[in-house]
Amino acid sequence: MKEMLTGLMVFLSYSSLQADIFKIMTDEQYDEFKRMRVYAGNAHDLRDGFLHMAKQSQVKRVIEKYYPQRPVYIVSFSENIFGKNLKYEAASNGDLYPHIYDQDLQWNDVNYVFVLTH
Repeated sequence: MKEMLTGLMVFLSYSSLQADIFKIMTDEQYDEFKRMRVYAGNAHDLRDGFLHMAKQSQVKRVIEKYYPQRPVYIVSFSENIFGKNLKYEAASNGDLYPHIYDQDLQWNDVNYVFVLTH
């Protein structure tokens, strides 16, 4: 796993990440994940019964809408590790977002972590 400081536009330019899905985390959430090695989700995830994830093309919208504070951690996972627990479902804007049911995030499954500081 590699941790990188980056800007949002640089993150969006990485074409090799198009097959990944991402969990966006605050400082506190990321620290908890790193310490516990497992992540069951934030309050929003727990309320809805699934982990809210995003494709690379959706990350900018999610950050602008829900994560105005900095730093923000964009944690990358390969889609295939979630199997049947990964479902694409329509959001209020009609876009299909990846949702993970009945499976926590595991630290050992992380591909990359992008740290947005600005």
